Amino acid sequence: MSLVHVYACCPSALLAGIGHFFGPKKGRFLDPFPFTRLRCKRTWANRELNETEKREFIEIIARLNQDGSIQKSLPNEAYISDNKIISLISELNKEKTNLTMALVGRANDISSKSDRIHTISDYKDKGLFDLGPTQISQTPEAFFDHIPSFIIQPSKRFKLIDPYFFDLKKEANTPKRLMFVKELIDRYYSSEENKNSCINIDIYGKCFGFNHEYTKEHFAKYTKMLQTNLPFIINFYILKEKNNFDDLPQNLKEFEGKKIHERFFCADRFNFSFEDSIMDRSIESVKQTWRYEATDGMIRYIDCYNENPKLFDLDLHFDSKQLEFISQSMRS
Repeated sequence: MSLVHVYACCPSALLAGIGHFFGPKKGRFLDPFPFTRLRCKRTWANRELNETEKREFIEIIARLNQDGSIQKSLPNEAYISDNKIISLISELNKEKTNLTMALVGRANDISSKSDRIHTISDYKDKGLFDLGPTQISQTPEAFFDHIPSFIIQPSKRFKLIDPYFFDLKKEANTPKRLMFVKELIDRYYSSEENKNSCINIDIYGKCFGFNHEYTKEHFAKYTKMLQTNLPFIINFYILKEKNNFDDLPQNLKEFEGKKIHERFFCADRFNFSFEDSIMDRSIESVKQTWRYEATDGMIRYIDCYNENPKLFDLDLHFDSKQLEFISQSMRS
């Protein structure tokens, strides 16, 4: 199950008044599948829409397009099919698919062909619109397998907030944490159109009092994990908790005294929280809980983690280019 919901919808379902359930702030998206774009002439049961329905449908799609609710979640070849309905049923009946389910206005012959096709009334009664926490294996691969590619591929700035990222007491933990960053880089540049795209990956954690030079030299040992000719830059920010909040801007007063404790991963406007460390624990078969975070308060709090933090004090900033230079110096 994906950490966000992606639906295929029959025009009859959208005309039943569920458009407000979709959007990035809701964590629910609409895939035009089985078509390359949402069509407004016929339902999946082949009933032709009347002129009033067609106009209303076009207005609904315009609103959903404007707020980013409509996203393709499947490989391009999935949308190329002569028989769209057979293609839809086949995709829904796969063991693994990015489609959470499909919605129809009312029960018909199509809805009986997959247990992932629901009517609007059944869907509301069963609370299937609810987006809750998801437990997945504590591995980078598991997380990225639980989000659709449209979360990662178009993004240009990524943010990882893990309080213990810069805890260097156990040296073996550092490469386990960097595995998440490596997987992110691999996933992003797996798309051919991203090969020449520059991205920023910002990593935030709290200060553990280690010497600045030692910290940079420590991370420089592992640059070979991330060394490629791809145009990304990783910024590392070590933060301290504030003692004096006299100069805290008014818009951040609600967060005064917040500790560097929560953990988040962000891809542009998409925010996720997670429990426990970002470390790869695949060998231990450990599970962790992830959530999609879209409330205004949570977004404002996550935005406090930036290159000029006001809620926290910046102890040290270095980047992957500096680490490459240090690594070369250590080898010479």
